[in-house]
Amino acid sequence: MEDNKIDAFITPGSANPAFKHGTSCGLEFASCYTFVFNLLDFPAGIVPITTVKDGEDVYPDNIDPHRDEISKAEKQNMKGSVGMPVGVQVVTAPHQDEECLNVMIQIEKEIKFFEKNKLPNI
Repeated sequence: MEDNKIDAFITPGSANPAFKHGTSCGLEFASCYTFVFNLLDFPAGIVPITTVKDGEDVYPDNIDPHRDEISKAEKQNMKGSVGMPVGVQVVTAPHQDEECLNVMIQIEKEIKFFEKNKLPNI
């Protein structure tokens, strides 16, 4: 990364919005974007940048006519997901944890996710 003057990669954080409590079972592969960086010991973190909007909370029936278990779990997770955060993953070279956090902070300052979106009351 250093030879190419790349400070960080920005990748999808997940193939779906944040999991609702109890729905992640069967959706492990939705987090495949994070696996390789964890295996390679690259620092990484997820930054929310938007939320699921009305009409984006459905898993269309025509996407998987076979209805495998992953598709069923994804469809269940998408129901009622309006307002759930959707993020990007920031990845830096090994031992560059501070740089990863710095890029995440810069994204948050630009996007202002937490100014625009209220945290849920738990």
